[in-house]
Amino acid sequence: MKPFSLLLILFVLPLILCCRQTTESKRNKNQAITGRVQEPFNIKLEGCPTCGYAWFLEPFDSTAIRLLSHSTISLNKGPGVVGGNALEVWNLTGLRKGEFQLTFRYKKPWIEAVEKTEQFRVKIR
Repeated sequence: MKPFSLLLILFVLPLILCCRQTTESKRNKNQAITGRVQEPFNIKLEGCPTCGYAWFLEPFDSTAIRLLSHSTISLNKGPGVVGGNALEVWNLTGLRKGEFQLTFRYKKPWIEAVEKTEQFRVKIR
């Protein structure tokens, strides 16, 4: 029974600890993202895709902002590490001058309930 307990501690506990539902964005909450027309910018949000969660970008004014790409980068280090948190990165660009808002919802795709919401003010000069 001891080998089973050891396996449980070594594999399940780290997965549970790594999959905490963090939603740290890489910015100051009170600051707007500023950029220029046709100048790409990134929005980064941390989440736990191995727990079933993902960030979803709500519909936005596509005449003002264009989504160039969306990628996920694992935050786990070391060989053989599976699961845990990841950084979701949206690469966008402004198409015209103005102030706009982008809203992201953190949830499991098969469940309607939203766990967290992040809003970003974007100023394009």
